[in-house]
Amino acid sequence: MRDDEPWLVYSWYAPGKTEKDIFLVRQDGTDDHAILGDVPGAHASPSWYPDGSAIVFAVADARTPNGSIWTANADGTGPVMLADGGGACPDGVAHPTWSPDGSKLAFICYPDPGGKQGSVATFDPATKSVTRLVTVDWPEHLDGAPTWSPDGRSLAFSILHWDATDQFLTGSLIAVVPVAGGKEQRLTTFDTNMSDPDWSPDGTELATFSYDMGNQHTTPHASNLYLIKPDGTDLRQLTYSSVDGNMRIVQPRWSPDGTRIVCAVAVSHAANFTTDDLQLAFVDPLGGEPVLLSPIIHGSQPDLRPTVRSSS
Repeated sequence: MRDDEPWLVYSWYAPGKTEKDIFLVRQDGTDDHAILGDVPGAHASPSWYPDGSAIVFAVADARTPNGSIWTANADGTGPVMLADGGGACPDGVAHPTWSPDGSKLAFICYPDPGGKQGSVATFDPATKSVTRLVTVDWPEHLDGAPTWSPDGRSLAFSILHWDATDQFLTGSLIAVVPVAGGKEQRLTTFDTNMSDPDWSPDGTELATFSYDMGNQHTTPHASNLYLIKPDGTDLRQLTYSSVDGNMRIVQPRWSPDGTRIVCAVAVSHAANFTTDDLQLAFVDPLGGEPVLLSPIIHGSQPDLRPTVRSSS
């Protein structure tokens, strides 16, 4: 794989499988294929190394049923496990992302074996040390990738809130926290139902969406993309295609050059739709509605590869 090829990585189900794999596809929808076939278990949350030379992803298998963090070359070769949570995260790890300089990872750490806590944490591969930056207690919950600001100084993440019976979400919000430590700043409130923020490459905006896909399987409300400044001001709606819960526009990730946002789109006419309806799409951050990558490709958790121009 050349270093100037702009691939898209995502997770989905290979034919005949009930656990997700990691896939690569070109941005014109061609050459779609699964990778990492020699890594057992369910694969999720793929994300690119800052120079596009490798990916990081989460695995749940018989050895690490609560999750482990792996890395592999850009084409899926050479997979290596980096962390399994260990003593710092005995209830599991999930949703890894690389820092802009490639020296650390951020992920969600579950430190309570009883499942009542979640932490935004960083991991140093050189020392194998885990630093927990923010910890929330049930009914607040963390589920979704913490994403790095371009200068590497802050992490944006979402906090979910469950009802008293633990049966459904009552809301979600987005927040930021300094990597050096300190109190998180909550940019929105639970009643906005915002989640899964991602920084624009220039650091001036976060892309987010309303009504969390993985934890709010059904909703009568519209689920669209939004933009917000990192200080919590200027929340504004970007897409308008979703007018009710039968369409969801979710999981936004900026392109490395800031000209596009890749996302997943769900459309269903069933009373209780499932995430099997997800497809990949692009949205213009200056305004516009989703344009499908391909009508036949389904997927979730997309991420666009940073590319380095070949000198040849």
